This record gives sequence, structure tokens and C-alpha cells, in this order.
Amino acid sequence: MSTPTRTPGVAEHAERLWDAVTTGDEYAAGDVVVQALGEGADPESLLLDVIGAVQRKVGQEWAANRLTVAQEHAATAINDRVIATFGYVLKRPEPHLGRVTVACVDGEWHAMPARLLAEVLRLRGFRVDYLGAQVPAPHLVA
Repeated sequence: MSTPTRTPGVAEHAERLWDAVTTGDEYAAGDVVVQALGEGADPESLLLDVIGAVQRKVGQEWAANRLTVAQEHAATAINDRVIATFGYVLKRPEPHLGRVTVACVDGEWHAMPARLLAEVLRLRGFRVDYLGAQVPAPHLVA
């Protein structure tokens, strides 16, 4: 009798992604998400429950002084590049719910939450203009 193949769950994907980002292995991090998507994982869950959870842990570990600023920045950069793979792996949804701009206000450099929001909105059918961190209000209005 053969043993059924078990598909990793959210916690396992998050653990594998954590291992990849904390060792600076961008390729392994990308593999986690690409493989999960290939196995049928929900893209929104990967964004929020895997990448978002890992990013939250990165912040907690930095705040507890168990990660340096450089390690936190490296992990965040890897997660950001992993998010970019969604646009190449997933079928592109047709925007049909309108257009939205997502940006961080002047003085806010932590763009990952805004990036996650932008990607979830895109998955849900919005056309998204993601502007990133530190957008001065007059430029945003213009």
C-alpha cells in the first residue's frame, strides 16, 4: 500500500519561507511560493498567512534584538521579490472592480503592509497603482 502524498499547509510554507529569508536564500524563498502555488495553494492565503506572517515575525525578531537591521532589511527585500513572482506565475486577473492607488504617506518607510494590500486588491479584481513608501502628500494628490 502506498503512502498518500501530503500537501504542505500554511504553517509549513511559513516555516520554510522563514528559514529561507533568515538565511538570505532568495531562490529557496521563491521556490516555497512557486511550489505552493503549483500545489494549488490559495494566493491570498500565501500573501497574508505565509508572507505576511513571516514578515510580522521578522519585525518581532528585530524588535527583540534577535535580528539586526541589515537582516531585517534583507528578509524584507527577499519577501518583496517573492511577492513579485505572483505576477509571473498566476493568471493575471482582469481588473473589473475599479482602480485604486496604494501608497505609504510621507515619513512611512515600511511599505510591506501596503504592498501586501496592493497585491490582495489586485487578486480580487482591482487595477492597482502601487507607489511604495514615503510618498509626499502633494505628489500623491497630484
